[in-house]
Amino acid sequence: ILTCGWNLFLIQDWINKIVKLSIKIDPILIRSYNNLIEGYAASQVAKKLKIPFIISLHTVFDRDGLYSLLRKIRRKFLIKFEFLSLSSANIVIAVYKPIIRYAYDHGAKSVKLIYNSVSAAIVEKKDYKKFSKQFTKNCV
Repeated sequence: ILTCGWNLFLIQDWINKIVKLSIKIDPILIRSYNNLIEGYAASQVAKKLKIPFIISLHTVFDRDGLYSLLRKIRRKFLIKFEFLSLSSANIVIAVYKPIIRYAYDHGAKSVKLIYNSVSAAIVEKKDYKKFSKQFTKNCV
């Protein structure tokens, strides 16, 4: 997204709408799946509602995805959100080990490594026939 909305002042109306909606929902905890604009919004909800705030990180933003000039420029705009959200999170979940360094370097107070697995029932696929019994058994 190329927008000046990455300015804290310019997104305040958006944040206020999210907070108002959250008050109606009345959550007991809030979780964000990144520490960018969404993480910042979640941190503001948690602050207003006085509830715990968790971020789960699925990438290392200071190294991953910086392969193009556009991505590097985007990162310059978003870096403030990384620090603001991580420093206000009660806990940060890292889904793989290199994220731990990134999270602490960007203000996290507490980081827990919880590997990103979908299900313990996942097994190695041995049969590549369409709609194999193994496939349907594991998907039910």
